[in-house]
Amino acid sequence: MLPLMPHLLAGLAAIILWSMTIPLYKSVCSHMDPLCGIGVSFGIGGLFLSIVKWKQLKERVSKNSNKSLGLALFLFLAYQMLLVFAISGSQNNRQALEVGLTNHLWPMMMIVCSLIFFKQQWNLLLPLGLCLSFFGVVYASMPEFSLSEISIFKNPLPYTLAFIAAMCWALYSVCNRRYGHPEHPAPVSIYTLICGSIYCIWSLAEGTFRIPHAVIFDLSILTISTAFGYFLWDYAIHKGDLIILASMSYFVPLLSILFGAFYLDDVNLNITLFGGGVAVIIGAFLCKSGVKKPLVDEVNEENTPETIAST
Repeated sequence: MLPLMPHLLAGLAAIILWSMTIPLYKSVCSHMDPLCGIGVSFGIGGLFLSIVKWKQLKERVSKNSNKSLGLALFLFLAYQMLLVFAISGSQNNRQALEVGLTNHLWPMMMIVCSLIFFKQQWNLLLPLGLCLSFFGVVYASMPEFSLSEISIFKNPLPYTLAFIAAMCWALYSVCNRRYGHPEHPAPVSIYTLICGSIYCIWSLAEGTFRIPHAVIFDLSILTISTAFGYFLWDYAIHKGDLIILASMSYFVPLLSILFGAFYLDDVNLNITLFGGGVAVIIGAFLCKSGVKKPLVDEVNEENTPETIAST
């Protein structure tokens, strides 16, 4: 076990970096055009990863079919765009964390998609985990223990976009596994660079490409968490214990809430927000236990979007 420690530590570092992305998204989107901010972060991060992994990327592109690459790129772009609009559409910092928690339903959605694509058998733990996870999202959006104050009902659009984004990421992950090369996964670094370039061009076309001085620090941290998160995760999955890495990745929602409560202003870490995050984590483990064949192969470079986002 000891020789695997560097890889597990690298995986843990990647998970911590990904846990920072949703709060940083909200901070950046609050000070500048969302497309500009995320575009710059993705563009620089994707360029860094593409340079570092250039030899691997050329092999990955050549080994995968144009159809699988095109499908993966479409789902990747759809996921990132929906998530950006969901976070920027949140009315306050707490709601941004709630929206981020909704996006973290993607592991459960990926398991559901895998049942369709790979015809895996399941038991009652799967629907129980799904119900608990959805309850966690609703419970987290109830700041005052009152049904009339549930944010997900008062401002449903960002939550809806975040859930659709989670579905896109689940499909992205499963389709890569189903149609991509078994030993050469999709070139997520190039996807990140393309996504960032499109956002920057879009922002330039609308005349909103401006980077205020007040947001440079947050933007820099977001870029670092994006680039080094994927870099460390790629290093971890090559020789690390995939079961342990998969289990650690399920704690991203709670870590994101804890970091957001510390980093963002006006976020009250009460029992509903914390409890909702715990419910989503428990639901994820129940869903994973609800399929008879372990989903070990779900842990790869494409399957953990934290943002990147992730992946």
